Amino acid sequence: MDTATAVTTIVTLTIAKVCAVAGLWLRLRWRHQLLGIADAVAAGGRVEVDEQRGDGHGCGYRLRVTIIRPPSQGRGEGA
Repeated sequence: MDTATAVTTIVTLTIAKVCAVAGLWLRLRWRHQLLGIADAVAAGGRVEVDEQRGDGHGCGYRLRVTIIRPPSQGRGEGA
């Protein structure tokens, strides 16, 4: 095995590991956001979903989710 093959192999393996870790990090981040949404709704908040479909030209699809948290309890305006 010459030097170029060894370097290419090491770089390829390193990039594969970095991509795997980045994918896991993105999944963890998404899960954390979903748990935040679930906590907000469980605490008396509301979720509003606005779905708009296009007329078939291009992408034309939008999904907007708005989380409305309940007003905080026990804190005054000046706090």
